[in-house]
Amino acid sequence: MKLQLLLGMLFLLGANVAQAQVSVVVNPDGTHSVVHQNGNTAVIVNPDGTHSTMIQNGTTALIVNPNGTHTVIPNTASNPTVIVNPDGTHSVLHHQGNTEVLVSPKGTQVLSQPASDSTRHPFLYWLFRKPTK
Repeated sequence: MKLQLLLGMLFLLGANVAQAQVSVVVNPDGTHSVVHQNGNTAVIVNPDGTHSTMIQNGTTALIVNPNGTHTVIPNTASNPTVIVNPDGTHSVLHHQGNTEVLVSPKGTQVLSQPASDSTRHPFLYWLFRKPTK
């Protein structure tokens, strides 16, 4: 799986779960991905036109990549959060307030922080929020 797909997925999933939302993400390589999110599911349109899908059930999230491989996030409520990539490698997401740092298997780091005047949840709120009963 391409690193930008994983990063794009993670940064695109912060949304208010009560309504459908479309988000645009700038990937680390400068390309763009578009996420159409509704409830606990999301469809990601990748820069090359392919699609990925994601579904969350409780604290587990599953991403189906365009080539049929899967990315698994077994416990979205943990900090740090471990992400199992399709090739068996792991990425780690660290949360501190409204800031997230994603460390890829190669050690690449991406930092995310919403604007200070943001009225929406932080980028990864939808995926990494506390589950509701």
